Amino acid sequence: MAGLRMTEAELLARQQKQADQVAQVKAKVLAEVPAAKLKDSQQRLRALGHLKPGEMNKTEQRYHDHLQLQKQAGLVLWFEFESIKLKLCDNTHFTPDFALMGADGVLELHDVKGSRAIIKDDAHLKMKWAADRYPFRICYVFPVKGGGWEIEEV
Repeated sequence: MAGLRMTEAELLARQQKQADQVAQVKAKVLAEVPAAKLKDSQQRLRALGHLKPGEMNKTEQRYHDHLQLQKQAGLVLWFEFESIKLKLCDNTHFTPDFALMGADGVLELHDVKGSRAIIKDDAHLKMKWAADRYPFRICYVFPVKGGGWEIEEV
Protein backbone atom coordinates (compact mmCIF):
# COMPACT_ATOMS: atom_id res chain seq x y z
CA MET A 1 0.00 0.00 0.00
CA ALA A 2 1.29 3.42 -0.91
CA GLY A 3 2.68 5.30 2.11
CA LEU A 4 0.45 5.09 5.14
CA ARG A 5 2.54 7.72 6.89
CA MET A 6 2.27 11.22 5.56
CA THR A 7 2.08 14.71 6.90
CA GLU A 8 -1.20 16.56 7.07
CA ALA A 9 -0.05 18.76 4.16
CA GLU A 10 0.77 15.66 2.07
CA LEU A 11 -2.61 14.17 2.88
CA LEU A 12 -4.45 17.36 1.91
CA ALA A 13 -2.45 17.58 -1.32
CA ARG A 14 -3.26 13.95 -2.14
CA GLN A 15 -6.97 14.42 -1.43
CA GLN A 16 -7.04 17.56 -3.60
CA LYS A 17 -5.25 15.75 -6.43
CA GLN A 18 -7.76 12.90 -6.28
CA ALA A 19 -10.70 15.32 -6.22
CA ASP A 20 -9.23 17.10 -9.26
CA GLN A 21 -8.88 13.75 -11.08
CA VAL A 22 -12.55 12.93 -10.43
CA ALA A 23 -13.59 16.37 -11.73
CA GLN A 24 -11.43 15.96 -14.85
CA VAL A 25 -12.93 12.57 -15.67
CA LYS A 26 -16.47 13.89 -15.22
CA ALA A 27 -15.74 16.90 -17.44
CA LYS A 28 -14.13 14.72 -20.11
CA VAL A 29 -17.03 12.27 -20.22
CA LEU A 30 -19.62 15.02 -20.35
CA ALA A 31 -17.71 16.89 -23.07
CA GLU A 32 -17.24 13.82 -25.28
CA VAL A 33 -20.75 12.38 -25.16
CA PRO A 34 -23.85 14.38 -26.10
CA ALA A 35 -26.16 14.65 -23.11
CA ALA A 36 -29.12 12.93 -24.80
CA LYS A 37 -27.00 9.94 -25.87
CA LEU A 38 -25.40 9.66 -22.43
CA LYS A 39 -28.78 9.69 -20.69
CA ASP A 40 -30.23 7.10 -23.08
CA SER A 41 -27.29 4.67 -22.74
CA GLN A 42 -27.21 4.99 -18.95
CA GLN A 43 -30.94 4.30 -18.70
CA ARG A 44 -30.55 1.09 -20.73
CA LEU A 45 -27.77 -0.17 -18.44
CA ARG A 46 -29.38 0.67 -15.10
CA ALA A 47 -31.98 -1.39 -13.36
CA LEU A 48 -35.49 0.02 -13.45
CA GLY A 49 -35.62 2.31 -10.45
CA HIS A 50 -33.06 2.52 -7.69
CA LEU A 51 -33.49 0.37 -4.64
CA LYS A 52 -33.56 1.69 -1.10
CA PRO A 53 -30.37 1.28 0.94
CA GLY A 54 -30.26 -2.22 2.39
CA GLU A 55 -32.27 -3.77 -0.46
CA MET A 56 -30.50 -6.10 -2.90
CA ASN A 57 -31.04 -6.25 -6.63
CA LYS A 58 -31.24 -9.65 -8.35
CA THR A 59 -27.50 -9.86 -9.08
CA GLU A 60 -26.60 -8.92 -5.50
CA GLN A 61 -29.09 -11.51 -4.21
CA ARG A 62 -27.47 -14.20 -6.37
CA TYR A 63 -24.03 -13.23 -5.04
CA HIS A 64 -25.43 -13.28 -1.47
CA ASP A 65 -26.63 -16.84 -2.09
CA HIS A 66 -23.18 -17.75 -3.45
CA LEU A 67 -21.54 -16.31 -0.30
CA GLN A 68 -23.93 -18.36 1.86
CA LEU A 69 -22.67 -21.52 0.13
CA GLN A 70 -19.06 -20.35 0.55
CA LYS A 71 -19.72 -19.77 4.26
CA GLN A 72 -21.22 -23.24 4.66
CA ALA A 73 -18.14 -24.70 2.95
CA GLY A 74 -15.84 -22.79 5.33
CA LEU A 75 -14.33 -20.61 2.59
CA VAL A 76 -15.95 -17.46 3.99
CA LEU A 77 -16.05 -16.84 7.74
CA TRP A 78 -18.38 -13.83 7.73
CA PHE A 79 -20.16 -11.52 5.29
CA GLU A 80 -22.67 -8.69 5.48
CA PHE A 81 -24.56 -6.58 2.90
CA GLU A 82 -23.90 -2.80 2.87
CA SER A 83 -22.45 -2.91 6.39
CA ILE A 84 -19.44 -0.61 5.87
CA LYS A 85 -19.42 2.99 4.66
CA LEU A 86 -16.01 4.52 3.97
CA LYS A 87 -15.54 8.27 4.11
CA LEU A 88 -13.28 9.48 1.30
CA CYS A 89 -13.64 13.22 1.97
CA ASP A 90 -16.40 15.67 2.89
CA ASN A 91 -19.69 14.54 1.32
CA THR A 92 -17.98 11.69 -0.55
CA HIS A 93 -18.43 8.12 0.63
CA PHE A 94 -18.06 4.61 -0.71
CA THR A 95 -20.44 1.86 0.42
CA PRO A 96 -19.47 -1.50 -1.07
CA ASP A 97 -22.19 -4.08 -1.58
CA PHE A 98 -20.56 -6.74 0.60
CA ALA A 99 -17.96 -6.84 3.34
CA LEU A 100 -16.58 -10.31 3.90
CA MET A 101 -13.83 -12.16 5.70
CA GLY A 102 -12.34 -15.12 3.90
CA ALA A 103 -10.98 -18.21 5.59
CA ASP A 104 -7.54 -16.54 5.54
CA GLY A 105 -8.85 -13.77 7.86
CA VAL A 106 -8.48 -10.99 5.25
CA LEU A 107 -11.30 -8.42 5.19
CA GLU A 108 -12.52 -7.77 1.66
CA LEU A 109 -15.02 -5.31 0.21
CA HIS A 110 -16.90 -6.50 -2.88
CA ASP A 111 -18.95 -4.30 -5.22
CA VAL A 112 -21.26 -6.42 -7.41
CA LYS A 113 -21.88 -5.24 -10.98
CA GLY A 114 -24.01 -6.85 -13.69
CA SER A 115 -21.34 -6.05 -16.29
CA ARG A 116 -18.25 -3.92 -16.81
CA ALA A 117 -20.24 -1.57 -19.04
CA ILE A 118 -22.14 -0.07 -16.12
CA ILE A 119 -19.05 1.05 -14.20
CA LYS A 120 -18.82 4.83 -14.36
CA ASP A 121 -15.39 6.48 -14.39
CA ASP A 122 -16.07 8.53 -11.27
CA ALA A 123 -17.28 5.42 -9.39
CA HIS A 124 -14.15 3.54 -10.45
CA LEU A 125 -12.00 6.42 -9.20
CA LYS A 126 -13.81 6.32 -5.84
CA MET A 127 -13.03 2.62 -5.53
CA LYS A 128 -9.37 3.15 -6.42
CA TRP A 129 -9.21 6.03 -3.94
CA ALA A 130 -10.71 3.82 -1.21
CA ALA A 131 -8.26 1.02 -2.07
CA ASP A 132 -5.34 3.44 -1.67
CA ARG A 133 -6.66 4.91 1.54
CA TYR A 134 -7.97 1.92 3.49
CA PRO A 135 -6.35 -1.43 4.40
CA PHE A 136 -8.95 -3.62 2.70
CA ARG A 137 -8.86 -5.73 -0.44
CA ILE A 138 -11.43 -3.97 -2.65
CA CYS A 139 -12.87 -5.86 -5.62
CA TYR A 140 -15.47 -5.76 -8.38
CA VAL A 141 -17.58 -8.91 -8.72
CA PHE A 142 -19.14 -9.82 -12.09
CA PRO A 143 -21.45 -12.73 -12.91
CA VAL A 144 -20.05 -15.18 -15.47
CA LYS A 145 -22.32 -16.53 -18.20
CA GLY A 146 -23.11 -20.13 -17.44
CA GLY A 147 -22.63 -19.62 -13.69
CA GLY A 148 -19.96 -18.52 -11.28
CA TRP A 149 -18.38 -15.20 -10.45
CA GLU A 150 -15.35 -13.24 -11.62
CA ILE A 151 -13.61 -11.26 -8.87
CA GLU A 152 -11.33 -8.43 -9.98
CA GLU A 153 -9.24 -6.53 -7.46
CA VAL A 154 -9.15 -2.75 -7.95
